[in-house]
Amino acid sequence: MTGRKPLEYLKRLHVTPEGRWSGFSDKPQFYHAQTVMKEAVRRFVDGEVDEVHVVYTKFRSALMQDVTVSKLLPIDAVAADTEGPKEEYIFAPGGEQVLAALLPTYLESFVYNALLQSAASELGARMTAMRTATDNAGELIERLTVHYNKVRQAGITSELTEIVSGANALQ
Repeated sequence: MTGRKPLEYLKRLHVTPEGRWSGFSDKPQFYHAQTVMKEAVRRFVDGEVDEVHVVYTKFRSALMQDVTVSKLLPIDAVAADTEGPKEEYIFAPGGEQVLAALLPTYLESFVYNALLQSAASELGARMTAMRTATDNAGELIERLTVHYNKVRQAGITSELTEIVSGANALQ
């Protein structure tokens, strides 16, 4: 479990995650993803967990972010394409060795991408919230200025009425 907000959410549900990482969501680094993924893979290999999923906010724009759930482990086998040529590829070293070398990097890169997407989404949401707050403050200032001017004008009108009434009374 990474990030402060998900941890707060689970705390409200009275759920305590076994693995927690926080404090790097503002500026995620690749080694953060490596740390998280190594622990997740260890738990998967040791049989502590059956599946590993990543839930993150995918950045689409400053105004739009999508919650995304991706299953990382176990990796689903890709169905073989039944059409087209069926060529055999020879891997040197063997396919299992290539997979063993590439899989950790793929998983770490996926988690790093999720961390970056979430950070970008958070910044976009903050930027949108600040723009909305600024617009609302501007509208409030405008309304208060109009109200102030009306009250001031009513005061001046009242004073002028008193002066004219006093002058008429003297005549």
